[in-house]
Amino acid sequence: MQRETADGSGWTGRPEAEAFDAGTSQPRPLLSTQSPKPVIVLLVDDDPNVLGALEAIVAEGGYKVLTAENGKDALEKARGQPPDVVVSDVMMPVMDGPALVDAMAADGRLSDVPVVLNSAQAAPPPVHVDAFLKKPYAPGQLLDLIRHLVEERLRRVAGAMGRR
Repeated sequence: MQRETADGSGWTGRPEAEAFDAGTSQPRPLLSTQSPKPVIVLLVDDDPNVLGALEAIVAEGGYKVLTAENGKDALEKARGQPPDVVVSDVMMPVMDGPALVDAMAADGRLSDVPVVLNSAQAAPPPVHVDAFLKKPYAPGQLLDLIRHLVEERLRRVAGAMGRR
């Protein structure tokens, strides 16, 4: 599924994520009643300038931020402190974004963590992710997507607990 926002950028995600509106520019914070612990977002990018900018944006959105410069470091950090969402660049040295996605999918503790890949390339890589953002994108677009993925994950967890 693909969506295009008013500025021409867009995102690609799973069909069940259709309700997400990437066109808003203001982040909507998560309700504290939905998530009693801080929401952890792991940001992964080999460009320190991009990583710093993303960290500032996501922290400003009210999220706890972890950072890594490649997929290998991200995987180690995620295993130490599982994030609620991962936002990763596609092309990086050591371990790229798609390899990180595959490694997380193979790890039982991380397989349900939503992953957003982002790249300046027009098309997402051939790997299953929860969403793909084409660079450049608006800060509000990223924050709305993170919020949406966290809320979707909380609904899945609540649904699974209700079936027990």
